[in-house]
Amino acid sequence: MPNVGLGKSFWNTLRRNGTAAHIHANFDRREGGQNVDSSDEDRRRPRILRPGAIILPNLDIDEDAGLPRSRFTKDQVDARIDAKVKKGDDYKEITLFKLKEPNTIIGNADKLAIRVHPSDAKRVRVWEIPRGKTYADGVEVIGPAAGHEHKVLEQGGFLPGLPDKGWEIQYYVEALTLAGDPTEPAPAAKAPQPPGAHRAPIPDVSGQSQKSPSVNRHDVNKSIYDSEIRYWDLPSQPALRAPGDVWIEIVQATGTGPRKNLRDIGLFTIAPWLMTWNTLKCERVYVAYVTGHTWPNSLFDNHGMVWDLQHACRKAGLANPAPKAPSPDSTRAIPTNEPSEIRGPNDIPFYVIREATHQGDIWVQDEFEIGYCYSPHRWLHIALHVKRCSPGIKLATFVEDEVAGANLGVFNGLAGATGDSVDFGGNLEVSPPVTAPTPAIPRGADGPTVKAHRKAPFGKIILGDYEPRDATGAPLRGYCDEDFRRFLLAQMVQPLLPVDTSWLAVGHVDEFMTFVRANDRKGFRMLFGSVRLMTILLTEVLKIDQGATIHRGKYRLESGGPECVESPVDSWLSMGTPTFGKLVGIKKYSRKVDREKLRPIRERMKKGLRLEEQDVLSIPMYLKNPLDSSKPFGHPQNRTIAENVGMVNMLVVNNHLLIPRPHGPLLEPAKAAKAVGAILKRWFGRSAPAVCLPSPDAHFFWARPGETLEQLAMYFAQPTSHHPSDPAEPRKKLIAKINNPALPWSSMHSSYKAAVDILKLKILNDPANKNAPTPITTAAPPPAHQFTTWMRVRIPDKTIDVIEAYVLSVLEPLGNTVDFIEDFECYHEMMGEVHCGTNAKRMPPELDVSFSDRWWDAGVYDPDYDTSYDPTG
Repeated sequence: MPNVGLGKSFWNTLRRNGTAAHIHANFDRREGGQNVDSSDEDRRRPRILRPGAIILPNLDIDEDAGLPRSRFTKDQVDARIDAKVKKGDDYKEITLFKLKEPNTIIGNADKLAIRVHPSDAKRVRVWEIPRGKTYADGVEVIGPAAGHEHKVLEQGGFLPGLPDKGWEIQYYVEALTLAGDPTEPAPAAKAPQPPGAHRAPIPDVSGQSQKSPSVNRHDVNKSIYDSEIRYWDLPSQPALRAPGDVWIEIVQATGTGPRKNLRDIGLFTIAPWLMTWNTLKCERVYVAYVTGHTWPNSLFDNHGMVWDLQHACRKAGLANPAPKAPSPDSTRAIPTNEPSEIRGPNDIPFYVIREATHQGDIWVQDEFEIGYCYSPHRWLHIALHVKRCSPGIKLATFVEDEVAGANLGVFNGLAGATGDSVDFGGNLEVSPPVTAPTPAIPRGADGPTVKAHRKAPFGKIILGDYEPRDATGAPLRGYCDEDFRRFLLAQMVQPLLPVDTSWLAVGHVDEFMTFVRANDRKGFRMLFGSVRLMTILLTEVLKIDQGATIHRGKYRLESGGPECVESPVDSWLSMGTPTFGKLVGIKKYSRKVDREKLRPIRERMKKGLRLEEQDVLSIPMYLKNPLDSSKPFGHPQNRTIAENVGMVNMLVVNNHLLIPRPHGPLLEPAKAAKAVGAILKRWFGRSAPAVCLPSPDAHFFWARPGETLEQLAMYFAQPTSHHPSDPAEPRKKLIAKINNPALPWSSMHSSYKAAVDILKLKILNDPANKNAPTPITTAAPPPAHQFTTWMRVRIPDKTIDVIEAYVLSVLEPLGNTVDFIEDFECYHEMMGEVHCGTNAKRMPPELDVSFSDRWWDAGVYDPDYDTSYDPTG
């Protein structure tokens, strides 16, 4: 072979015994920095064993803080397409590997190249750092613009500046997408065979990880190649590539010697996208803000909810810096944010989405889910933008414009139009760690067949994904989009536990279950909706007050205008007379849902998460179907919604539980204590917790612009009944007056008007109302006493909400603080609650020193471990 254009000493280097280059990376996944030691041959032995070295999906925006903020779309400058390594965090997020001349060679080489599969060139980018240069001078050599192969050396030329021997070249690699991206799928090809003529590497079991003693454990039966296989024993059919596999091959073409085309390969894995469970530390909360209307259109406003939420988050340690701190004045506009204010990961912990952005789309939980990707050298938050981007959905713009930033990326691979709400974020939850294997679960009314699972130290994804059928075998509702399910399965770490949500109008798992912290047992509780508990609660209330009502002062908007929805408790317990169109009594329908759906799903959750009954806490729930309950569940005319406020649909912020205010039956403190004590005793028996009552002085109500003080007094006045046969008669009369202001007082007993007038004076003279930053007398001047702005008004009627008292009694002893959030008209009446209207960014569990697991540990990440399922079977 002619020696053209090559220095003699360099040519002699290539003629020494050995391959022309070895690949070195952090194949044993030691944590803390890049950890690539090219002088240690032992550390490259695991290079063909899963998961190899880890690549981060570099989907965040790393930009100069002094420049205008970029929009996160493919036509704008961002980390995905700019093909540059920026200073600071961007450099820390990419993964280092090196090519180094080996110490011993056989034969010679006249071509040396790095290559990946052509499909992987769309999923990853490789930079070369020229010798003597820094990362800022990196040159893209493999990627969307550069192709799938990079020639390091070929006959007639070589890279300048390399020494005669012992040369080494640095490269960096990043992922441009997540594993399971349907728009950029993994190669449909077999994994490459290991290099021949030697045994495959023996896995490193030294356990050198700084945080996890099990980080380097290896199950040879589940490796990409068995550690003892020799090149002449290799199977004729190499292993399949996993969705996260990226093989980087070093090809050395030779013109002489016993073998041609000597190779080296290294396995890199795109870090999986992992969901964070509720008990992890919360770093940011998002909420949309709607205001500016007057009565009755102000029923659509959520000022009260946002104000309550912001103050609760501040108590939980999630406070915005001044001047973004919440005002104590309930009449003041809630502060909004500009995207430019988000520069660091902890900027603006309470993020209020401007109305100009969301344009009335308040369902923040449904649009995206913030998870994270973790590698030994770096981690990133990644927001999964779900399939919800149909016409009229405005939060899609918010995700693209405002969510992404430094250390917070956005994955848009699933974004697009969808046919059903089961693909939304509210139908996507994750449990805390499951510390033991779980058995297979057969198909039933609770969901499809599920295989037996190993333990799941990163929890399991709870997904409503099931297609029930009617008596003829016809499907009643579609299941999740296949791309959505395949994406979640492709992450390989958090097994899916599918349940049936087809019977729900919205179809989301957050309508009946959630997880909260606990200071005992497993460190958490699963909260689950219970019809039987609600029946017990209402029954005990009626024993004490036969005239008790529920949802006092609450409205829904009907075609004819607003309608007060307060109703007697005894009507909820009726089993006979239809109360909602074709629906029989609320209790009867709820019992049917409980028997056929809720209880089976509860048992599935216990089996699938390895929970005992003591790990589950029941929360009172009644349900309704406004159409036709005679149809089978899942039929378009028999899909269920919550009748009472769905309290499990809460936001968890550290040990603070931000629960929708239930607006349950109101009793005097002594009577409330008696009722709650009886409820707890019936439900828990001898292990019943102590009764915990909220202060009667904490009974506040949000008055809207356009409402009058007389309306507030009518909401809560409780005159003595003059009809012993109908104890609820005074409230029925006052509800009629609320709904029809023209109804004369003369048509009612004089004591009703007197009770309203007395309560009006008490409200006006209450110190909390008189001493508010904007006093009630200013906001609602006589004689009309009409509120001109939102006012948080204390109601001095010395009553306690029995449902609130039950919730406090069971949750606060576990180390939680409960904050009740007003969301009735703006969310509950629109088939959602607090969780539906918010979103949260939480810290990865790996940042907790007590959490020693890593996703790459043996038995956690395993592409040969099949957790797939058929939603129809």
